[in-house]
Amino acid sequence: MIRPISIAALPWFRSYRAYAMIAGRTITASAGDWIVYEMRGDPTETGSTSSLIFESAASVRRVAAYPPAWRDLSDDDLMAVSWCR
Repeated sequence: MIRPISIAALPWFRSYRAYAMIAGRTITASAGDWIVYEMRGDPTETGSTSSLIFESAASVRRVAAYPPAWRDLSDDDLMAVSWCR
């Protein structure tokens, strides 16, 4: 039996994610602190595109369509982007 493996379990992904988080930024919103970072598309998945990841202690959001200058947005404006799909 072949078991599917989560990409998050792969060593290169864990180190890439750690780097992406360092290159991202932390914002404070009414719901608490969020780490926001850009994640490149999965090279093993056809049609995979980059996403903007929002992580808090309680949840994770992934946004596919986001402004290229997202690092320049205010915390409130960036938090509004987190609700986009």
